[in-house]
Amino acid sequence: MITIGIPVFNEEKYIENTCEKVIKAAQLAGNIPIEIIIVNDGSTDRTHEILKKLSNKYRFIRIITHEKNLGIGVSIKDVLKEAEYNKLSFIPGDDFLTLFTLKNIFLNADKADVIMYYYINTEERYKYRIVLSSFFTLIYMVVFDIHLKYINGIGIYPTKLLRSLPIKSKGYNITAEMTLKLLLSGCSYYEVIGYLKPNSISSTALKIKNIINVFWSFIRLYFDVKYINKKLYNKKPRRVIDQEENYS
Repeated sequence: MITIGIPVFNEEKYIENTCEKVIKAAQLAGNIPIEIIIVNDGSTDRTHEILKKLSNKYRFIRIITHEKNLGIGVSIKDVLKEAEYNKLSFIPGDDFLTLFTLKNIFLNADKADVIMYYYINTEERYKYRIVLSSFFTLIYMVVFDIHLKYINGIGIYPTKLLRSLPIKSKGYNITAEMTLKLLLSGCSYYEVIGYLKPNSISSTALKIKNIINVFWSFIRLYFDVKYINKKLYNKKPRRVIDQEENYS
């Protein structure tokens, strides 16, 4: 059973397809029971109208509404508070993940405490976005000894444990903070491959304001993990490997 959180801001073109794709992926993965919590973060387009239609159509879709835009961090924390299932994931509302990726994440949901994805069709993003993402992940690997293909990828997290951790980021760095703190708390992890939707090359995450926010969030996270709460985050994460992929 998985709670799927979808933060949205002016996603009238994509949110319906995103929800239908999540539902289909759960069905293809063995009819996994899901609930979907969509946070309408102050949208000013037709997003609210579409969300109302979706919640009427599917009983397992719930809507949280912000009167004004509060940011992705607040939206994710709202989902974390309201989640009813023992596993939790967050999906972007802009429909850039493929059905294969979502199904692959759901199929492997029970292989480890934390499930992470990384996409392999990097040609679907701008080169400078690829460089920044790779550099960002490399910094986390060097500084925190975290060996992931993509630190900001979509994950499946243990809800109860995630609730117990102090998550402080308010912007785009929040997923990296959640992943890092879970892994340094001793969680096992498993990585799966995924694909970006073709022609999904554009991104709003590269605004200068967001990059600055990510930088300062990283600095705060460094002191939090390395000094302030180092006793909480002193364990080494364990990578789960399929039996047929052993090192012998």
